[in-house]
Amino acid sequence: MEVNDIKHGEDILELLLQPSSYVDFNRIHEVLHISRRTFFYALKKINHYLDDNGCKLIPETTFKRGYNE
Repeated sequence: MEVNDIKHGEDILELLLQPSSYVDFNRIHEVLHISRRTFFYALKKINHYLDDNGCKLIPETTFKRGYNE
């Protein structure tokens, strides 16, 4: 599986990797027009992809307050 095989996968990663230090779900919804459920479904697949490729995972609990790293 590749990131581009995950629906919204590339868009989510691009948004999370922007230079800003904080991205909350409201921003993700505003930009991508996806539901919270769709986001977490894609995030789970992205994390599986990252794990398979030896990369750091994105904790889902981070999005209760926003992604800050």
